[in-house]
Amino acid sequence: LMSLTVDNTVKEMAIGAGVPEALGAALDECLENELMPEEKRDKLVAALTVNVIQAIGQMAEHPKGRRYFKSKGALPKLQQIELSSNPHVRNYAAKATTQVTWMA
Repeated sequence: LMSLTVDNTVKEMAIGAGVPEALGAALDECLENELMPEEKRDKLVAALTVNVIQAIGQMAEHPKGRRYFKSKGALPKLQQIELSSNPHVRNYAAKATTQVTWMA
């Protein structure tokens, strides 16, 4: 999904298809998983977390995507995920946070 949303035309179509809503729901699950002790985390969700966050960052490049994620509370969730013990998750969460807050 992240690769598909690089092009602005595709971002517009994805927004119309409800992709931000689906990513928001997935972000909730990813955050819940990240807040668990590391030994109790679901490995599949942990692997999905980077992809979800990358897709949010891509969608947030579009003004409608940015507005959606700001209005639905994604920013504090991304900021919490930035505290992850996984350096890749931290890195991509920071990038997505930057995209969501761009031109704030």
